[in-house]
Amino acid sequence: MAASATRWGILGASRIAHDFLVAMKTLPENEHTVVAVASRSLERAAEFAGKHDIGKAYGSYEELARDENVEVVYVSTLHPTHAPLCKLALNHGKHVLCEKPMTMNLKDTKELFELAKAKGLFIMEVSERNFVNPSTSYPLVQLSRPFHKRPNILGYV
Repeated sequence: MAASATRWGILGASRIAHDFLVAMKTLPENEHTVVAVASRSLERAAEFAGKHDIGKAYGSYEELARDENVEVVYVSTLHPTHAPLCKLALNHGKHVLCEKPMTMNLKDTKELFELAKAKGLFIMEVSERNFVNPSTSYPLVQLSRPFHKRPNILGYV
């Protein structure tokens, strides 16, 4: 791992996290590397870490959020836990990439975006369409602009 690589942590040892890691391994290791995974069960996290050659496994999401070596968190847990885990990561100074849906309601979405903005952090909901065709992908186009210059961004939730 190069010192300049973006260091990722995975919240949730799920099937979609497996798919995410398979895709991430196609990227240069000196650009992106996964350094930790957390699950509600240390055994599950350790099994996942072993399968994907991840250095640290945690039995709680809080432990990963406190890991100073993690810069960006990928949230791949059950839908109702997305908002609280995004908030946990943001409150620990982590950028966030969250599986859809990021939240279950508009109020929580606004709260997360406001928190990210206040802390100077990046947060994004993952959608397959974000990465398929950038010319038709609203989020990628909008994310290239500062938060305050994105009219109606929360109208698409």
